[in-house]
Amino acid sequence: MKKKILLLLISLNINANAQDVFLHDFVDKVASEIIPKDFHHYNLIDSSFIMKLDKYNFNKIDDADFLKLYPDFPIELAQKVIDSTIIDWRKIELKNAKCYNYDSLPRHLSGMVRITKNADLKLNQIQIDRLNSKIPSSELYVKFKPHWNDKRRKEESDKAWKRNDSLISKENRIYYKFSTPQFSADKIYAIITIKRHSSGSTLIFKKTESGWKKIYEFNRWIG
Repeated sequence: MKKKILLLLISLNINANAQDVFLHDFVDKVASEIIPKDFHHYNLIDSSFIMKLDKYNFNKIDDADFLKLYPDFPIELAQKVIDSTIIDWRKIELKNAKCYNYDSLPRHLSGMVRITKNADLKLNQIQIDRLNSKIPSSELYVKFKPHWNDKRRKEESDKAWKRNDSLISKENRIYYKFSTPQFSADKIYAIITIKRHSSGSTLIFKKTESGWKKIYEFNRWIG
C-alpha cells in the first residue's frame, strides 16, 4: 500500500513539473512577442488575473477572416473562461521577468497621469528629488517663480518631467499583467490577455512544429 501511494505521489509530481514546463515555455514565448527587443528585463505583476471573454469580444462576424484561415480553431475558447486558476508567476521562473505585487511596485511604475506640484523656492534640487522619491510617480515637485506666466511654467514643468524620465530606464517605465492562459483541449491553441498599464489586448497562439506562434490579436483597448 505504501509503495502504491509513493508511486502515485511521484506520478503527480512528474505531471505537475511537466505542466509547469509547458506553461513556462508558452508564457516565455508570449513575452518574446510583446516585450520590446531592446529590454533587458520586464516588470510583471506577480499574480495572473482572469480574463473576460464573451461573444461580444470575439464573434464569427468581426473575426470571420481569422476563422477562415484557422477553421479548426475552437471559437468557444475565445468566448468562455475555462481555467480560473490564479498563477504565481514567481514560481514559474519566467525568463527576464522581475515580479512585483502591487504594494511593492517601484515608485516609477505606480502611475501614468502627471500632476506638477509647487515646490518651496528655498529647496535645492537634491531636497526636491528627496521629496519626489516619497510621492507617487504621477506627481512631481517643481520650483516655479511667482512672476512666471503659464507658458514659462509649462516649459519648466516639461523640463522637470524630461529630467525625471531620463533617470528611469526604458524597462522601468512600464509594467505588465498577464492573465491565466486558456488552452484548447488538445493544447494546440491558447489565448492570453496582456495588460500594459492602461492598455491591453488578447492574443491567440497556435502550437506548431517550431513552437508557439502568435496568429491573432483582438479585444484591444487604450485607457
